[in-house]
Amino acid sequence: MDSSLYDLKQYKRGLRRAELAVKCLLYADDQVLLAPSASGQQEMINKRNEPVNKRDMKVNVGKSKVMVFDRGENTPECDTLIEGEKVTQGKEFVYLGNLFTNGGKHDRNI
Repeated sequence: MDSSLYDLKQYKRGLRRAELAVKCLLYADDQVLLAPSASGQQEMINKRNEPVNKRDMKVNVGKSKVMVFDRGENTPECDTLIEGEKVTQGKEFVYLGNLFTNGGKHDRNI
């Protein structure tokens, strides 16, 4: 197992459901980091970037997106940074063929 993933396993952030904590979703070269707050998300991104930087690699900020799940009318703006660059905030994203929207829906498949 990649040591950077072990670091995230030990991290206290993530979404909790009863006794289960989900911190990230991984498939091939795609990653989804889940956090209950914008500050928690920023901490996880910073933690995840440590081993990336050690290997002289860089996250493609242009391909990175941030989304806030909120059932309210006005979704809060989230200023997430990767290596000082602001990440684009979206209202929906596709992960493994499933469309997720910021209102919490994920029932429409692509």
